[in-house]
Amino acid sequence: MFCPQCGSKQPDNAQFCAQCGAPLAMAGDANEPQVAPEPTMSAEPEASDAPASVAETVVMPTTSPEPEATDAKPAESEPAEGAAADASATSAPAPSPEKPKRKSHRTAIIAGAIAAALVCGGGAGGMIWWQGEQARIAEEARIAAEEQAAYEAAHQKYPIQLIIQCEGLDTATGTMIPLHVTGTDFEGNEVDELFFTNQNGAGVELMQGDYVFEVPASPIAADGTIYDVAAPTASGLGGAVHEDGTFETQNVLMLEPIDAADVTDDQIEAAYDMAVQGGCENADELRDAAIARRDEAVEQLESGSFDATSYSFSIPEQWVGRVSVAIDGDTVTIAPNDQPNHELCTLKVIEGGRTSAGDISKATVEVCDLGDGRTVIASVPNYCYLIPYALDTNSTDPGDFYTQSEADELVDLQTLGASTYDDALAAWNNNPGVGLTNPSNPLFQHFTQSVSVR
Repeated sequence: MFCPQCGSKQPDNAQFCAQCGAPLAMAGDANEPQVAPEPTMSAEPEASDAPASVAETVVMPTTSPEPEATDAKPAESEPAEGAAADASATSAPAPSPEKPKRKSHRTAIIAGAIAAALVCGGGAGGMIWWQGEQARIAEEARIAAEEQAAYEAAHQKYPIQLIIQCEGLDTATGTMIPLHVTGTDFEGNEVDELFFTNQNGAGVELMQGDYVFEVPASPIAADGTIYDVAAPTASGLGGAVHEDGTFETQNVLMLEPIDAADVTDDQIEAAYDMAVQGGCENADELRDAAIARRDEAVEQLESGSFDATSYSFSIPEQWVGRVSVAIDGDTVTIAPNDQPNHELCTLKVIEGGRTSAGDISKATVEVCDLGDGRTVIASVPNYCYLIPYALDTNSTDPGDFYTQSEADELVDLQTLGASTYDDALAAWNNNPGVGLTNPSNPLFQHFTQSVSVR
């Protein structure tokens, strides 16, 4: 026979299933086929294929909500007459109450075991999924971190060291130097940045790329000095930051001081605006110093009177408005406005004294005794000799080349209008190797009278 509960094959005389514990119908006559009950989950058992003459009774488990079978076992085969009447009398007694309980308990145990197995199996699968998900998240985080690190490394900004020569400027007391940087980085992106730095380029950081540097406006020194940023040496300097962060440039930026009397209001205001933009706390005071320095220089030029550290002096009337005067402590350098490389006179202080020195090309004379063992001397180049000599010897030295207008002005300034360049050439032709004699005497006489102790 077969178990109606689990379908396993059982001995014909078994009362309960050895596999699941379900009760089994008792076997009848050996020649009569055994009718197996329908599965317990069926709401209405179907008709049996057994012969119609056999009484059919279906046994349902106690857990079925609506059992339809009777508790009686099928009766043994009898003659056709009275078979229906004798069926109830000869049917086997109903199973004892303990048997269904045993089946129910055993079924619950099996169902619980199956549920536990499912839970355990599901938990193990869930744990495996969770571990895999965590591994995936960790791998994505690792890849993202590596990509971020690679991006930051490629886009790292490197400090550069750019030399900016700016005589007389101390950024601790004056303003910082504005530095305009343009160019492209290694990705081809345009760069246009403004930095405020010192003479070593401190604080300027750039990514790998090619750049051009310029100073857009003058810094202001503590004494009010303004610098020439329109000169070629203050702009157009190229440089490159390489992949390893090294900076390469072929030159430096150079800022030359502008003669105080030549400084304009626009230059002062541009310097002031940059100082404010750069966060200079004493920008107002430095702007005032620049204005005062310029105004004093203009007044001195107009009057021809100047002050060095230890002495005062005046320039000849013929020089007013035609020359620039640069004062550095006790050293004074005077040159034509349009020929800054051709000095006319130098005044300086020496220890001791001398009455005269030099040679025919440049004479030096003592012009003032300071009374403390020091002396002011004046040195004047002799252009009445230097220019004819350069022509006569066909000098190839670029410093010996003068245009006609330059030669005319230099001789006129040196002699205070007493001689012309044509006079100097004629004297050279009449007295080769000598030319005019003592052409600087009027100038020495002027400084001897105008230089005084402060």
